[in-house]
Order: sequence, then C-alpha cells, then structure tokens
Amino acid sequence: MSEASAAPLHILISGGEGGLARALQDEFSREGGRIHAPGRQEMDVRDEARIAAYFSRLERLDVLIANAGLTRDGPVTGLGADDFTEVVNTTSSARVRRSS
Repeated sequence: MSEASAAPLHILISGGEGGLARALQDEFSREGGRIHAPGRQEMDVRDEARIAAYFSRLERLDVLIANAGLTRDGPVTGLGADDFTEVVNTTSSARVRRSS
C-alpha cells in the first residue's frame, strides 16, 4: 500500500487460523490494512450460507485472499471418495464460489 492511500485497504484472508494467514495478517497490518481473517468457525468456505452471512457483515472489501485449504495425510490414491470431495470442495470450489 502506498503512502498516498486515503483509506486503509479492507482485506479478507480466508483460512485465518493457519500460519500463512497469520503471516499475511502481520504484513498487511504493518502496512495499515484493516484485516478480516475468519477461521472455519466464523466462515466455513464450504457453506455458501455462512459465506454470504459473513460477507453481509463487512463494511467493505478491497482485497480477497482465498487462503482456506484442507489436507489429508497420505497419497491422493489412498483417499476415500468422501475425503477427496471434502478436500476439493475446501481448496478449490470455495475459491470459485466466492470470486464469482
């Protein structure tokens, strides 16, 4: 963010409980940003209604960082169908759902 910015950027970082989200929060906060970093309890990216409810409470949003993700230990070939679907829905589908 530049020194000339009139108002701080409002930045949402999904997956706010993880290490990358915390590092991004620290960096953007130092730059003067207003950070929103919900964890799964506040905004589960797999749940369209919870996403909409969270976004409806925001005063404004300038930047969205789609950081939420989910992993399962082991090779993908060892995942059951339910685990595979949950990983894909969390890490990929949610990004498309919110950015559209």
